[in-house]
Amino acid sequence: MQLEDIKGLGPKTINLLRRLGINDYNDLITYYPYRYDVIKKTDVVNGEKVVIDGVLESLPTVTYLRNHKDKMSFKLNTGDHLFNVVIFNRGFLKSKLSVGTSITVIGKYEKNMIVASDIKFKLIGDETRIEPIYHVTTGINSSQLNNIIINAINDDIIDYVPDYLNKKYDFKKKLYLIKKKKKNKKIKLKENHYFSGTVASPENTMTVELGGHKLSFDVRGFFQSNLFVFEKVCRLITSLLPGGKNILDMYSGCGSISAFLTEKYENVVLVEHNRDAIVFAEQNLTGTKHVSYGLSGAAWVKTCAATLPPFDAVTIDPPRSGMEKEVCQWLCASKIPLILSLSCDPATHARDCAHLIKAGYNLKQMYLLDFYPNTSHIESLCVLELEQ
Repeated sequence: MQLEDIKGLGPKTINLLRRLGINDYNDLITYYPYRYDVIKKTDVVNGEKVVIDGVLESLPTVTYLRNHKDKMSFKLNTGDHLFNVVIFNRGFLKSKLSVGTSITVIGKYEKNMIVASDIKFKLIGDETRIEPIYHVTTGINSSQLNNIIINAINDDIIDYVPDYLNKKYDFKKKLYLIKKKKKNKKIKLKENHYFSGTVASPENTMTVELGGHKLSFDVRGFFQSNLFVFEKVCRLITSLLPGGKNILDMYSGCGSISAFLTEKYENVVLVEHNRDAIVFAEQNLTGTKHVSYGLSGAAWVKTCAATLPPFDAVTIDPPRSGMEKEVCQWLCASKIPLILSLSCDPATHARDCAHLIKAGYNLKQMYLLDFYPNTSHIESLCVLELEQ
């Protein structure tokens, strides 16, 4: 596919992309960042990088310099302080900035002035963002390039599924049914009133083969979309585990990681609050020794953990919010010799691992997993061993 065939790309943008060596669709979706920036709110310290939220207290003024350069100045009110802000070569943003506009300013603070390098119209708040940084050229920045890549992928994702897979799994029909359900509020499905998530239904069930394991799941529930990377991660996890009698798979979902754990452990214990996902886990682990608990991690810790024999190891893959407090406290006190912690949010992962390290675990290895190339999302895997 040529750049001219991609929706939303005009002649000017296409010329800018070609300056970067991007000449067609394949070049575009394989143009990877050279690094990622972690952006989170900071304290204001003289001479240091600063990231702060604030409201414009004055209209910006633009001074035009030589060689088509410009300097824009304005006052930013953070609620407890009024800062003078200067940013170069962003004069084109003036029309979007007015008194009362809320923005995030990134730059360097010196003597009551912030020399900004970037302005963002989405407030950072208490969030931590990871943003891809690309090699770019004048006229296009990393954020714009990232949006172009994401839009190109989203517009063409169905067309790049092989015909034999479309025929086998009927993706288009299932996508239509999902969209129809969202639009038609009168459609009623059999729902689980105690646990959110998928509802077992042949119409919405999909089966994939991953590393020799057949795994079924509901297309409306959660399952890793990048199967190529996910299989490598599952193999990495099993290679890091020594094997033994009992292993715990906390937040197991439909048992995708558990299926690989059965290769090295005599018994796998699954804990997952979504009982609908546990239904698929039972199907996926047929013929293996395992025990499944359709409970939240907190409820399992309170009612079941003490009744089970000791675990040789734990794998844990919590949601973006991280481990439940009760689960983290239990792990810290458990004295389980090996914990493999997988996470889709580096910030909550760092928080949880800090508690484990304080409790006597050593961070032996850490892996960054690029499940979603050309996006700001990154997953991480930490190997924690109990200090002897």
